[in-house]
Amino acid sequence: MEQQQSSYLTFPTDLKKQSNNVNDWFCGAIEDWGPASKSRFGFTPCFEYRSSDMIFSFYILTITALSIKARTLYLLSDNPQDLSFELGATLFITSVLCIGFIVEAWPRSSTKVQQSSSVPIYDKANLFSQATYFFYFPIIRLGNIKTLTAEDLDNQLPECVYTANAQPRLDRYWKTEQYNARIKGREPSLFRAILRSHLIHVPALFTVRVTRVLAGFAVPAFLSLLLAYFQDIQDLSPSQETAVHRFGTGNSSDRSMRDTSLEYGLFLVFAMFLAGLCNVILVAVSRQYCMTKGLEVRSALVSMVYRKSLKLSPGSRQLSTTGQILNHVSVDADIWSDGGLVLTLWISVPLEIFSALYLLHKTLGWSAWVGLLTMMSMSPLQIWRAKIFNKLQRQLSELSDERIRVMTEILSAIKIVKLYAWERPFLKRILDVRNRELEVMRRSGALDAAMSVVYTSPTLIISLVTLSVYATWGGPGFTPGVLTPQVVFVSMTLFSMLRNPISTLTEATSSTVRLVVSTSRIQRLLLREEIDSGAIVRELRRPKDSSGESAIVVQDATFSWFKESVLVKASGAENQDDADETQALLQEPQDSGVSHMQQPTLQHINLSVQSGSLVAIVGRVGQGKSSLLSALIGDMYIFHGYAKTVGRIAYVPQQSWILNATLRDNILFGLEYDQERYRRIIAASGLELDLAILPAGDQTEIGERGINLSGGQKQRVALARAAYNDADIYLLDDPLSAVDAH
Repeated sequence: MEQQQSSYLTFPTDLKKQSNNVNDWFCGAIEDWGPASKSRFGFTPCFEYRSSDMIFSFYILTITALSIKARTLYLLSDNPQDLSFELGATLFITSVLCIGFIVEAWPRSSTKVQQSSSVPIYDKANLFSQATYFFYFPIIRLGNIKTLTAEDLDNQLPECVYTANAQPRLDRYWKTEQYNARIKGREPSLFRAILRSHLIHVPALFTVRVTRVLAGFAVPAFLSLLLAYFQDIQDLSPSQETAVHRFGTGNSSDRSMRDTSLEYGLFLVFAMFLAGLCNVILVAVSRQYCMTKGLEVRSALVSMVYRKSLKLSPGSRQLSTTGQILNHVSVDADIWSDGGLVLTLWISVPLEIFSALYLLHKTLGWSAWVGLLTMMSMSPLQIWRAKIFNKLQRQLSELSDERIRVMTEILSAIKIVKLYAWERPFLKRILDVRNRELEVMRRSGALDAAMSVVYTSPTLIISLVTLSVYATWGGPGFTPGVLTPQVVFVSMTLFSMLRNPISTLTEATSSTVRLVVSTSRIQRLLLREEIDSGAIVRELRRPKDSSGESAIVVQDATFSWFKESVLVKASGAENQDDADETQALLQEPQDSGVSHMQQPTLQHINLSVQSGSLVAIVGRVGQGKSSLLSALIGDMYIFHGYAKTVGRIAYVPQQSWILNATLRDNILFGLEYDQERYRRIIAASGLELDLAILPAGDQTEIGERGINLSGGQKQRVALARAAYNDADIYLLDDPLSAVDAH
């Protein structure tokens, strides 16, 4: 059993092995536990830890159909007290199915398979538990007993929202969108890629939304029938009214007696309750589904932004600062948490408006279209608001980026700011940017408030105008209409239900604009130029020291920090590949009209380093020593020549990079802890005295950028990290200059 579970609960890391089948797009399909997996529609292994959605749906639909059949048989029988055999059999089968439904819906958390399974709680829950949120009750009870920790909240969300699952899926669609855009000669759209990645979920979501709308508008429909029922009761004679309260009294062909029976009234009340209950459940289901998909997109975008930031070229790093990247993660990607809910509003809101207008037309006739004309007259305001809000949102994003950039610069150089007493000028600069940002936010808030009033008050105005028109000309031949309780109550209910989708239009418009703007900002980052990771040939096998194999080989290579170098500009300007003319351009850059910063930094480099050897590169400041090491790790462009490395590389820069974690975590850097090896590396790096000084030894928390360590201590930590990595090639960029002797 354990072997069988591991085969369908693991996520494949090699995306090339994933199937291109449309069913594999569903969450968990490849792992064989998702909604489109083969096991989900059988009985093993998926149903060992959760019930079958198909069997569950079969029980619900069959019980509903048999209940309708039983009621029909009861109404068609001449004597309801004398139940026929068919009716008894139908009731018996319905009772058996109800028992099966309870068994199928019963939680299976007590089984050993479910307790040992690593599948998230949400994916273990059956359809009924997901619809009623019953699977959250254990964590709610636990929170009532004690304060919840991160371990308690682990494994609660669906598997599809995990970054390991969400990012590869969206990245695959994003690459497809880029490929199609290149073929068609247009700019790729990240927003389109996101929509296509979840296009397979639209039919199910559309079905849930439509069913919810129908269930919601079934309430005023049953209310209309109930008011008509009360009106019929009042119109009955005293003898007929006495007969009404006796179940089944009267001939089956007497329709008026059937429509005014007590049974019929109770049925309408129960139907209203059931429709309202279904509406609430479907609202919760659709909201949960949309929020889950929104979190999935957010997780994927955050991962894509982080991955892209590690591959940006030097020129792209100047365009996308650290503050802007953090803003993409904390603001732009976070907007997609509600993105699924916002986009689906464009499915339900028009349907709700049209359904309400249809029922109003059935109730009020042509007078209901007066309300529609009043509503349509406000459409230009909506278009104007969308344009203004889009402009304000762009200004707000730019000011937010500027504020974060200024704060990042100040915090990075806070020591210099303090030493030169520059607090007030920089504070004034921050407040100036913040005040401009607040001004845009005030204008946006004022616009939201004004438009909220505009789109909320028309509900009352439309009701007043429509009922007035109906009372004046709503009857046949433009005669005055009769405002009965049925007409008034049903109309007011429909107008009340119409208020929500109308007011939601404002929220949907503004939220959609924010989604588009934020997605376009992330898209600009993802389209930034990347460093060419394939420029240097890398072999990850360990080189053989005894054979004298070269670990680093560079042959006639030219490296540059900028892609638009003199070499590229010269070849593009002359449209020729003559190496001699290109060499002349390289020797005489003053004639090319290109700045010194765009010239190749390293030209015609030839280097061969054997495995196991120690090589020192010596030169004056600005001679390109650090640039050569950066070129070997792939941080520079190579325009011609050949470069190759054999084995894994560990790089120690001049300015050591320290993680905001414990000192041990900075050294291990995600690797497993080996006590003996760790002890030897600590001794070799000269960190023993430093650990004795620190208050908690190697468990001391290191602050941001190693603020509580000296320069020598940070450099020794960086050397220990490189040594613990057990690499084949060590590139040390002047690592001992900051190291002090103990």
